[in-house]
Amino acid sequence: MSQNIDNKSCPFCLKDNQCDVANSCWCKVIKIPAQLLTLVPAELANKSCICNACVISFNNDPDLFLKRGKVQ
Repeated sequence: MSQNIDNKSCPFCLKDNQCDVANSCWCKVIKIPAQLLTLVPAELANKSCICNACVISFNNDPDLFLKRGKVQ
């Protein structure tokens, strides 16, 4: 059984990630921490972008990000 992956949804908060990687996306100018990338579920890695809000939340306080249950 295959799983449908919505590449427009953030793998953490499930909101629109607003990624526009084909053009001039915000994700090309913000540093996404390697530690945050390792938290993306394997089935979504390199298939669904993390939204800007989750990147900022993680950068501000990684422990709080994890406690809030952002990791699915």
